Amino acid sequence: MLINDLNDDCLLLIFSYINDFYDQLNISQVCSRWSSLLSIRYNRKKLLLCWSSYSGPDEVEYITRAPNFIRNNITRLLPSVQLLDVNFKHHRDLTIDKLNEIGQNHLNIKGIVVQKGCIDLFLLLCFPNIEMLVCSYLLHNKNYPFDISKLRQLYIRNGSLKVLSRYGRSLNNLQRLHLYQGQHFEVYSGEIIPNLRILEYDSENDRELENDFDGFHFMDFCPSLESAYLAHRSKKCIMDSKNLNLNLRDLVILQKLENPYEECLPYSDIFAKFPNLVNLAIRNSNDIDNDDIIEFVKLLPKVKLLDFQGSPKITSKAADLLSDYCKESGRSIEIKFGGRLRNDAIWMDFNSFTENIVFELNFMDHCFNQPFEKIPILMVSRLAS
Repeated sequence: MLINDLNDDCLLLIFSYINDFYDQLNISQVCSRWSSLLSIRYNRKKLLLCWSSYSGPDEVEYITRAPNFIRNNITRLLPSVQLLDVNFKHHRDLTIDKLNEIGQNHLNIKGIVVQKGCIDLFLLLCFPNIEMLVCSYLLHNKNYPFDISKLRQLYIRNGSLKVLSRYGRSLNNLQRLHLYQGQHFEVYSGEIIPNLRILEYDSENDRELENDFDGFHFMDFCPSLESAYLAHRSKKCIMDSKNLNLNLRDLVILQKLENPYEECLPYSDIFAKFPNLVNLAIRNSNDIDNDDIIEFVKLLPKVKLLDFQGSPKITSKAADLLSDYCKESGRSIEIKFGGRLRNDAIWMDFNSFTENIVFELNFMDHCFNQPFEKIPILMVSRLAS
């Protein structure tokens, strides 16, 4: 039997095992039938990534060898692409002029992932409909009219709350923010971010224990916040305990002190600030012990999950005390504890496989149980068919 005697479904199955985009393009030039079949596959692809180290759903296409004719014909070859990975490290000839040309001819691109480079916000000039941006830095340049008002997700590998403050009401549509702030103490002083639902924040500015952790202060500017992941290294925090957030349901507090036996945060004040918490994790903390558990659950009448993995003073005694309390009060609360510390992070019984891009804006499924460094770069809540 000749290969062309196979039906279309069989050929599509064979083609599905060819992952390199460059090889697929060569195959598509064999004959018109193969070209048409591969076009069906291309039409399903909505994310174009340059690093094959990414993991994600079937809608992802990886390009590890991207010659000029691919970049010049993205619109024709991949008409449904809505998220583009711009890898300046491997493809330095992918200039702003070329990106601007792609953006003008491909208005349905909604997201940009930048691996390396300092021109992140110039991409907003090239792609006017961007709703998702993964970038190395967040810059503010008065000489260029950067418009970030359409952004719904912003992932910054090395940013600053001070710079973020300068964008004011341009952040009104932002729903998710992932920010790693380097070793400089700059608190947020901008406008309210009214629609932010998910925050993931790791601050290096308290590494020397001279500065207070500012994550809770920033949360005061996010009244709609439902889920937060905070990594800190400080003994103290900047916090207005009277400014309540009644929307917060999920909270992870990861203590990343080099000396884990330092005094830590005022947890009772924190819980009073977020009285409607349902899922709470306090990891790598030596500041809490078994006797604190009942006080915590009394302050949190809606809590269903307590996760103290990596906190060595929480033992099976805490589980026994909680079980007795639940029997008396009629509440149902799950508790997790144990785990070990390693290199400033916690390694517990989590699934070691994590996807960099997921197709659901769900904090509990994709963030709560992950080390900060393994949180997905994008949670794509909607991509048009």
